[in-house]
Parts: sequence; C-alpha cells; structure tokens
Amino acid sequence: MNKVIYRICAFLLAAYVYCAALDAFFFDYPGWVLLFRQVYGVLLAAGVVYVCVRLKWLGVAMYIVSSLLFAVLHYSYVALGYSAGFEFVSAVFQTNVDELSGFVSLSSILAFAGGAVALTGVYALAVYSLKWKKLSLKECLLVLGVMVAWMGVYEIPALTIGKRYGFYRKMADNTLRNDREMFITGHSDVAVNRWCSPYSNVKQLRGGVKEYFREIDVTESASFASQDKRVNDDLVFVFVIGESVRADHVPAGGYHRNTLPRLSKESGVCFFTRMYSYASSTYDSVAAMLSGMLKQGDVPQVTSYAGILKHHGFEGRLYSENTMNITDSKRFSVLLGQYMKSCTSCRGPIEDISARIVREIDSCGANRQFVVIENGTGHFPYINEDKYDVYHPCNTNWFVPAPDNKRELLVNDYDNCLNSVDAFLSAIIDGVRHRNAVMLYVSDHGQLLYDNGKLMHGDPGNPILRRPAAFVWFSDEYKRRYPEVVADMESVRDKPLVHGQVYATVLKLAGIESTVPLQIGDFVEDDVRNHAHNVPEHLLSE
Repeated sequence: MNKVIYRICAFLLAAYVYCAALDAFFFDYPGWVLLFRQVYGVLLAAGVVYVCVRLKWLGVAMYIVSSLLFAVLHYSYVALGYSAGFEFVSAVFQTNVDELSGFVSLSSILAFAGGAVALTGVYALAVYSLKWKKLSLKECLLVLGVMVAWMGVYEIPALTIGKRYGFYRKMADNTLRNDREMFITGHSDVAVNRWCSPYSNVKQLRGGVKEYFREIDVTESASFASQDKRVNDDLVFVFVIGESVRADHVPAGGYHRNTLPRLSKESGVCFFTRMYSYASSTYDSVAAMLSGMLKQGDVPQVTSYAGILKHHGFEGRLYSENTMNITDSKRFSVLLGQYMKSCTSCRGPIEDISARIVREIDSCGANRQFVVIENGTGHFPYINEDKYDVYHPCNTNWFVPAPDNKRELLVNDYDNCLNSVDAFLSAIIDGVRHRNAVMLYVSDHGQLLYDNGKLMHGDPGNPILRRPAAFVWFSDEYKRRYPEVVADMESVRDKPLVHGQVYATVLKLAGIESTVPLQIGDFVEDDVRNHAHNVPEHLLSE
C-alpha cells in the first residue's frame, strides 16, 4: 500500500512540475482564474505525461518535442515577461524567426539546461509511478542526453563560428529606447545586461554555417576609381535604417494622423511617397540598402559605399538598437561593420541617446562623418515612454487575452511609437542643423496591424509590407552649398524608388562618383520601371 501511495505522489509531483514548465500558459492570471487554470493545467500535464510514458519510445520523442516547446515558453515568460496568450502565439507564428532569435541570451541557454534536468526528472518519476519497466540509469538519462545533444547543435557553432564574428555581445541598458519598450514592464530588470547568443533556430543555424563556409570574394571599394566632387568639404552624413515603419502611417503617405509632427514642420525634409522594399524581412531589405541589389535574391555587391566613404576621409560609427547588431552577420560585417570605427548597441531614454550621439558627433575630430543608426522603434511590441503617448487608449499588454478593441489599441500603440521616432530623429537633426549635414532615413519594410487579421510580417505578399517610409533632410548649409542635389531629391519625391538604389544615392548625397559596377542607379538617375522583376507590377500600378 505504501508503494502505491509513493507512486501516486510521485506521479502528482511529476505532473505539477511539468505543469510549472508551462506556467506561461497557466500561472500568469489573476484571482480565481489563476486557481482554475492551475487545476486544469495540472490535469492536462498529467495526461500528457501519462500518454508519453505509455507510448514508450514514441512517447520519449513526443516528450522531448513538447518539453522543448514548454522550455521556450517558460523562458519567454521568466526573462521577457511574455504570457502565451493569443497575441504571443500569433506573433511567433507570423513573424520572421530570424528576428525573434535576437531574444536568445545566456539566460535562455541556462533555462534550457535547467529545464532539461527538471523535465528529465519528471519523466523518471512518471516511469517509476506508472511501472513502465524497472528504471535503470540508462533510461533515466535518455531524455537528458537527447536534449543536451540538441542544445549542443546550437552551442558548438556559436562558440566557433559565432565567436569569430563577435557573438555573445553584452547588451547594456544604455539603449535607444527605455527597456519597457522592448520588454514588458516589470520584467526588464531580468532582460537587460544580457549576453546575446546566435542560432536559436534551425534556419538561422543552417544560414550561419553556410555563410561561414562560403568564400566571399571581397573587392575593396577603394580599388575602384572614385572621385571626390567636393574636394574634402566637411559633412555629417546620418543614415538611419528604420524598423517596420509603414508608409501609410505617416503624413506624406496620406495618413489622417500627423504621427511625425516635428519632422513635418522641418523645411529641409523631403518625404518619398513611393519607396518599395524587396522583402518583408529585415535581413533581406537591409542587405539591399547596403549592397545595391536589383531585387530580392540577388547576390549582394562585393563592395561597400561605407568603404568608399572611408577611403575619402569619412569616419564611420554605428549605433544599433535592434535585437541584434546587423554587423554580427558575415555579409553585413563585410559590407558595413569592417569600415566602422565603432559599433555600439544602445537603448534608453530618447533624450539620453540622442544627446550622446550628438555629443560624439561634436567631439569627433574627423572633418567628415558617416553615422549609421539602426533605429528599432516600430517593431512589435509597441510600447514607448509615456510622454510620447498622444493616442488613447494605448499601452495594452498584448500577451494576455486580447480585448474586443484590439485593433484600435494596437494602432494607437504603433502610432505613439512613430511619435517617439519623430522625437528621436528631430533631436538628432537639432544637434546637427548648424553644420553641413544630411540625414537619409529608410525603413526596412512595413508592418501589419491586424490588416486582414495578420500581425507583424505574417503575410509576405501583402503590399503593406513592401511600402516602407523614407525621407531625406538637408541642413540650411547643405542646401546653400549643393542646391542642385537638393532639387534632384525633391524632384523624385513621388517617383517609384527601391532599397537597391540606396547605394548610389548615398554616394550622390556625399558628393562621390565611383566606377563600382551597380545593377541599379540612384534615386534620380535610374528608374525602377526600367528593370524587369524589380518590383511586382501590381505595386507599381497603384
């Protein structure tokens, strides 16, 4: 009788521990709902464990798969504050796994390791309780061994390939946005000051290994003939890579709200109303901006305008606030990172970071500067500093059951984030407006806000994702010195433009002519309609 009681207690303990691994589903609700969810959560966990044990070896495989899923959910809850409600599950399945990989950190690895040990113990208890067979050390270690091997698949390349490209960068809390923008309020103290790890999914692992072993024949840009048309004039060139800012949510795109009130008042700003992205993913669209590709899928140029600018005396600095530093990729390290004097990951209050960037521009001893800002505001979840909330109701936790007015709340949150983007970029402009300066802003792609029931980037064929916001700003001194360039840019404000033209346009704005062979020219000199398959015809016919 005592043995029966022991076995029953062991199984109940196993079920409850297994349920705890699913606490993102069952342990994050208030009041009586919490009690109810825990009761049926333990019952469900007991059923899962029971079925897995009874199916023996097939059950082992099922247990491993389900345990890995639950470990991910557990980590997302503990480290990021994400509850696995409808919004979280929907976002995970509809967005790009490459972007989600930026959340994988040292704490996630420890969570996987701890989960492997705990869940192996659960399985051992269940086997003991249900009398599958006499428990042996070999059987007890079976699940643990498989799970550890699975983790090793990712960690071995990370410690070899990843180390070469500077992975495991520590993300400090001095960042472009307050941490509550990226991580749900109340959990940011766990998420900051973390070490980032690459290769959180099979797709990224395969791509990283393939890229590592692919020989990239890099031809230094300086080896091509180039001419400085401005005879070493001083210039501050600020290139901003935007994140998920859609064209139809800014005034120039016909939006009924003025989401960019400060930039709209700037006399030196020229908005481009028909910018097109080659892809709905950050990786492909940024590759086009940096390389001059003709269309998605093309092999990037093996030269870099950052290299050309460096050859002509420009000092480069990169400030990155996205989930990953793009120069960690071999491709972007070749195209951009190697030419930057510094690459800084940064988040925090807008005033602090904009002041820091302006301060470093002022203190730089170089006569010419090329400042690249990877601005992540605009990506889900849309939470910003309260002072920039002008549209209400807003600031809803999107990882709990959605309210009836979820689209209204989501749009308000998104538009408030654009208001904070406006404040940040305006602060940078204010800091350099007294100089000879130019700012080129191009977002990577659009964003779905429950359009056709989709979130984030969950409908790659949707034209909204191919219509990013873009503009150029000129200081008064720049307009005085180069009126013909300003006139050229203003003449194409309503012309179809693509990311692949950024390469030649950057050189045009900097006053550099180069013989680098490009597939497509700058905004002014070339026309996307002259290149077949460059942009889908149904987009150009809008």
